Amino acid sequence: MSTVTLVDIIQTSIQIMVLVPVIIMFVRISGRSRNKLLPVFFTFAMISFLLTDLYWIVYNFLRPDTRNPIAANEIAELATLLLLSATLENLIRDKGRFNKLSVTILAYSTVFIGVNIALWIIWSGEWAKDIIFGIPYIYLMYLVSDGIVRTKVMDLKHSLTVLILSLAVLFMLIATIISSGTLYVAATVASFICAYVIFGYTFGKCIGFMTKPDEGVRTVLMAVGAFEWALLITYISDGWMYIVAGVAVTSTIILMCLAYKKEVSEDDLC
Repeated sequence: MSTVTLVDIIQTSIQIMVLVPVIIMFVRISGRSRNKLLPVFFTFAMISFLLTDLYWIVYNFLRPDTRNPIAANEIAELATLLLLSATLENLIRDKGRFNKLSVTILAYSTVFIGVNIALWIIWSGEWAKDIIFGIPYIYLMYLVSDGIVRTKVMDLKHSLTVLILSLAVLFMLIATIISSGTLYVAATVASFICAYVIFGYTFGKCIGFMTKPDEGVRTVLMAVGAFEWALLITYISDGWMYIVAGVAVTSTIILMCLAYKKEVSEDDLC
């Protein structure tokens, strides 16, 4: 077992230690919350992600340093994304109707994740697996983006900046596939810089909403957005960069916990 794998197991174990109290907290919240669906869906989402981590640790002990085939952890991760999508549906269904802008956002989400799926297929060669497990990312990205627009989380300037950076990540990733040597290194570094700038901005925006009253919905949208983006970063990471991405994912679990707790508390006060 390599050092990187061992550190990965330790990092995943820490993530489990974060998930367990989060799950316990929301089991209790679910019992006394006025809005039952939101905390229940979030609780099951975190339970699914816990199962993902448990499988990952067992797999790394049994078959260290080998590629993980389609397995239980990916099914559990798919369940996590679908359950989080259910929470967002519950939150933003009354924030406005499905319109032309929503169609545009859905189209962009499909194209963006679709390109990611194509890159995953190039890297892994696993067509069916990457397509099936990539589709929930499209829907979650659409719900987050559509919710951000409906609730006016960002102004036009910031929205365009994030859009340009996200496109830059894709172009740089494509460049890493068709290039080599210095250009490959430059494209790789550029893709990570752009990816983590978006992550940092989303994370910071969520923290900002956390300190304001009556901003539960926006806080949840940014927290889930940060979580999905952190997961996408793990898919472009390897070795020690994968560990860093894993830490980012763990931090967003804590962020989501606080965001959903804020929204449930505000909803109960209404």
